Amino acid sequence: NLKTEFRIYSREINSPQKTDHKKSFYYAPQLTYKFCFYKDQTFGMHYSGLPHYQTESKYSHILGIGIMFGIQSYNHRLITDWYGGLGFRCRTMSVTINKIYSPYDGRNTIIYPNTTSDDVSFYPFVNLGLRMGFELKKKQL
Repeated sequence: NLKTEFRIYSREINSPQKTDHKKSFYYAPQLTYKFCFYKDQTFGMHYSGLPHYQTESKYSHILGIGIMFGIQSYNHRLITDWYGGLGFRCRTMSVTINKIYSPYDGRNTIIYPNTTSDDVSFYPFVNLGLRMGFELKKKQL
């Protein structure tokens, strides 16, 4: 997962000032790329009330673009960042069904379809959250 954003702050909060509490609003264009996969995973499924087990592999590439808004504050070496944003993502996905196992009626039926389906989807996303951190200070000599 890679994510990059370019933050534009309303004012500087890390300059040496006399106040103990500083805040700054920001907005940030954001670009995201994510690669997800699993190989030979088995999932329990039900068709017409009968259990089946399906073994599949999935590969997914997700590319997103969005805009984030937030308020970052600095208070006695504690940094908090409340943020929210929205944008769009594009996902390309390839799923291969390797095996279907059906253990019902005392028979064990195994099918090896080895079928692959590809899909492309576009969808909006909403991000809300809180990041917290602290400042590490060097001892002054």
